[in-house]
Amino acid sequence: MPEEFYGPLADRISAIARFWIATGGDSLPDMYAWQVKHGISPEKMISEDIYHDVFEKLGTNESLIQNYFKLRASRLDSRDSIAYDSTTISTYSDSLSQARYGYNKEHDGLPTIKVLTLYSLNTEQPFAYWAQPGNIPDSICVENALKQLDFLDIDKPMVVTDNGFCTQENIVSYIQEHTRFASRITRNDGKWVSEAIDKHLADLDDINNVIDFDEDIAGICSTVRPNLSYTAKYTSANHKKGEHVSLTPRLYLGIFRSRSRRFEAERILTKDLYELKRMIEDGKEDQLSEAAMNRALKYLNWTTSRSGTIKVSFNKEAVDEAKKYMGIFSMCSNRVNSASELLNLGRKREHIEDMFELLKQKTDGNKPRVHDSDRLRGRRFVQFIALSYYDYLYKKIKDLKSKLGKPNGDAKHDLKQNLKEENSLLKWLRNTSLNELLQWFDAVDLIRLTGKKHQNLNLIT
Repeated sequence: MPEEFYGPLADRISAIARFWIATGGDSLPDMYAWQVKHGISPEKMISEDIYHDVFEKLGTNESLIQNYFKLRASRLDSRDSIAYDSTTISTYSDSLSQARYGYNKEHDGLPTIKVLTLYSLNTEQPFAYWAQPGNIPDSICVENALKQLDFLDIDKPMVVTDNGFCTQENIVSYIQEHTRFASRITRNDGKWVSEAIDKHLADLDDINNVIDFDEDIAGICSTVRPNLSYTAKYTSANHKKGEHVSLTPRLYLGIFRSRSRRFEAERILTKDLYELKRMIEDGKEDQLSEAAMNRALKYLNWTTSRSGTIKVSFNKEAVDEAKKYMGIFSMCSNRVNSASELLNLGRKREHIEDMFELLKQKTDGNKPRVHDSDRLRGRRFVQFIALSYYDYLYKKIKDLKSKLGKPNGDAKHDLKQNLKEENSLLKWLRNTSLNELLQWFDAVDLIRLTGKKHQNLNLIT
C-alpha cells in the first residue's frame, strides 16, 4: 500500500466507508451523532471538518488513487475475467467540471457524471473506476476502459459487458486491441445477430441443448462472421487515414431461451391483449392511450356492424411473431465458444448492476451536493472503498450460505441437531438482505449515567 494509506488518513477513510455500510447510506451530517451513540472515543471521532479534509486530500492527489488501483489490479491473475459497466450520478451543483447534460439513467433532468467501474469476476470485487463527463458516449467509455486496463498493467484480460457496450464500434475496438471479450447483445445490434437467432430458434426447443447448471435455459453457440467496418484513424501499410476499412472477424454467438421468462412474457401479452379487446368491444376505444392504441392496431382487428356491435379478433400472425422471440437473449464473444461458459460469465456480470445501485443507495451517492471538484473526487474514492467493503461482506455471506446445513465429515459438526440449526440459519439468511443483516446486528446504544455513586458510568445496550 502507498505510505499515505497508513496512519490517520487510512483510519479516517475506513471510518467513513464503514459508517455508510453500517447505516445503509446515511448522510455524513448524521455521522457525528451515530458515533456518539455507538461509543466511539472522542479522539477517533470524525467531524464535518475532518471528512471535508479527507475528501480534499484525496481529491488533490490523483496519483495516490491510481497507485491504489494498481495495487488492487496486481492481485488479479491471468485467468481472471474483468467486467465493467457505467452508471450516471446526478448532481445539483453547476460548478463541477465533469457534470454535463447527457444521458441520465435517473431521468431527473440534472447534469450527470458518468462512472465506469471495473470488477474482477473471480473475486467479485471492484478494483478501479474511471469518472468521466456525463455526456461521453459508451463507445468512448470502452476506449477509456481499455486504456485504463493498459495503465494498470492488466495483460489481455477477458472483458465482460452488458449489451449497451456491444456496438459495432466497440467490437472493432476489441479486435484492434487484441482484447478478449464476452458481451450481451440484442437482435437490434446487427442483422447478423437477428439472422443467427432466426436460424437457431428450433434448436432452443431441443432438450439436448438445456444448460446443465440451469434447467430453465436452453442455449447453443454458433460461429458467425459479420461484415464490420471502421474508419482508419492513422495511415498504415494497408490503408490510409480516413479510409473505409472492412473486416470479417470470427465471433461466437451464444443464443439462449429462458422458459420461465418466455411463459411470463406470453402471460403478460395475453392479459394485455384481452383487456384491449374488452375495452374496444365495450366502446371505450377513446379511453386508450396512444401506446395502447398502437398495440391494438398491431395485434387486433375489429369491425362495427350496422347495429353498432363491435366484433374484435386477434391478428394471429402479429401475435405469433411477437411470441417468437420471448425469453430470448444472446451473448457474443471472440474467444468463448461454449454456451454454458458464456451464460456463466453473463451471470457473474449481473452482480455488478446490483452493486451500482448499492453505490448510490448505500453510500449516500444519490445527487451529491458537493460544490468542489476536488472534494467530489475524494468523496467518490471513499464511496469506492465502501463498495469494496460491501462486496467483501456479500461474498463472505454467499460463501457461508453455500456451506450451511451440509455435512463436512466432522463428527461434531455433522450432528443432526447442529445441521438442523444451520438450516434454520440458512433460511433466515436467504430471506434477509445484507443491509437488513447489518441493521439486525446494529443493536447498540450508549447510555452515560452520572451521579455521586457512579461517575461517568457507560452502559452498552
